[in-house]
Formats: sequence, C-alpha cells, structure tokens
Amino acid sequence: MRTLMMTLMMAPACGANEIRTQAEEAHDDRRVSGVFPSHDAMALRGDISVQIVLGEEKIGIIPNVNIIGANNTWNPNCTLDETGKWATCNPVQDLPRDQVFDIEIGLQDQNPLRVSPSSEFPLSTPGYLINANSNITHFGADASTADRVGEMFRNSDIAVFIDDYTNEPGNYILHAGPVDIKDNGKISVRSPGLTFVKDIIVHEDRSFSSTKQNVFMPIFVDTNFVQVLIQNCQVTGRFDGGSIRGLKITGDIPALSLVQLAAPLGPAATFVLGSITLDVDLDEDGEDDAAFFSLVSNAPRMGVVQY
Repeated sequence: MRTLMMTLMMAPACGANEIRTQAEEAHDDRRVSGVFPSHDAMALRGDISVQIVLGEEKIGIIPNVNIIGANNTWNPNCTLDETGKWATCNPVQDLPRDQVFDIEIGLQDQNPLRVSPSSEFPLSTPGYLINANSNITHFGADASTADRVGEMFRNSDIAVFIDDYTNEPGNYILHAGPVDIKDNGKISVRSPGLTFVKDIIVHEDRSFSSTKQNVFMPIFVDTNFVQVLIQNCQVTGRFDGGSIRGLKITGDIPALSLVQLAAPLGPAATFVLGSITLDVDLDEDGEDDAAFFSLVSNAPRMGVVQY
C-alpha cells in the first residue's frame, strides 16, 4: 500500500485506467474512462460543466464537445488538467427543462462519442435520502480517512430515486444526486441533477443488486459538490416499507479522481491527499493506484419529489 501523494510523485499520469462509458452508442469504446454527465443522467439543473476522463490512447487531446438540445446547440471550450487525462469544459448555463440532450465528444478521430442525458424528471418518483443514516466504512486503507470523508458525506443531502418502480421484480434504473429538503419534508433536485446512474435488478424479496459499472458520485466538499469518478461500482439494498435498508455502494476511486475531490480545499488539499492510503491496483502493475470506497446507509423515503 502507498499514499496517494507517493503515487502522484512517481507517476504523474496515473490514476485512470481504460474503462467503458455508460453510453449505449459507445458501450465498447475504450477511448475514455468516464463522461459527466453520463448517459441516462436525469433532471439536469443549473450550470452543467461536461467532464471527460481520457483513456490511455487519448491522453493530451482536448475534446471538442457539442451539446445538442431541441432548439439550441452549445460548443463549450474545454481544458485539460496537468496530467492531460481530465478535461473540464466551460459551464453551460441554465439548460432548458424537460429535454433530452445529445452530447457529442470529438477526440480527433472519425467516431465521436455520444451520451444522452436529460433535464426531464417524473414527478411521481419518490426519493430516499441516503446521507443522514450513512457510514463510509472504507476510503482507502486508513480508517481515519473514512471517518473524515463520512462526515463530509453526512453533510451532503443526497437522494436515491428508482425510475418507475412498481414494487415488482425486474430491471430498473437507479439515479442519485443532491437535493434540497423543504420545510414540508419534500425534496427537490438541485444542481447539477441526478447524475449518478446505475442499472439494477429488483428480486422477488425486494432486494436489489447491480453489475459493475463506472459512475460519478456527488460528494460535498467545502461549499460545492464534486463529481467523483468511481470505477467498478456496485449497489445493493432492499426495499422495506418506507425505506431502503442496507443500501451499500462500493467501488474503486482512482488517484486522478481523488485529486479532483480535494481540489476545492486549496492549500489544505496537499495534506488531505497525503493522508489517503491507496489500496487497489487497478492496472495490475504491482502498485496501488486507487482507493477502495464503501458506503452503507438506511435511507428513509422522503415523499413526492418536486421541481
């Protein structure tokens, strides 16, 4: 095991091995490690900044991004971080409501990558608040780091939504994102929207499970939500009356994403990164380059979701 700072000093471009995007059109595309907002993200709100984590063959290439809506097309400028792997695009302000968007990402080749998030949201879908009764049991190898991140997470009002869940077994899509809690106990989705997306299977006993996918998880840092890339993410739990019992989210956070998580802390980021002990070898080169993440929660149902 080694600390994150050791990894960054030894291999400046490490931390994001090649993984699959969630986009249906790019399911077998290994040019990127992740796209935010991902395919099937919903209820996009406020200012949206597209982020692309590049795969090994595209390191150093600045993506050309087009966001195509019903009546408008946006072409935000993008810049790369110092590793050449993480591209962040200028925010697009106030995307229109109730639309599906096609995001095209050009990478200096013939086949642009495409994802299709939306600003739509079914008002009848209930939400389950996951942070209040949560505990982060693992965040790398150091238990004290898990405790500190757990405290940050408990201050992040985040809810889970199951699209069109009918209490019947079957295949569903789980979304999660930051919310505001109203005085009447109802919740409304806040910016950037429901950008955590997972395919789940609900079983006869109302438990659910998922295959391994790669997602962006919102975590509140300082005064903003940071989108943290989690590789090999799995979600399990069980619907139990008015709550989800034993909700568990696990996965591997690559070093590159940990740097993004700490960035809002300014000068304190160096201390935070130095305290994280990596414990996962994603690229199987004999050196740890990611932190294992595990969150458990009993999530109460919060009633009808409002805009």
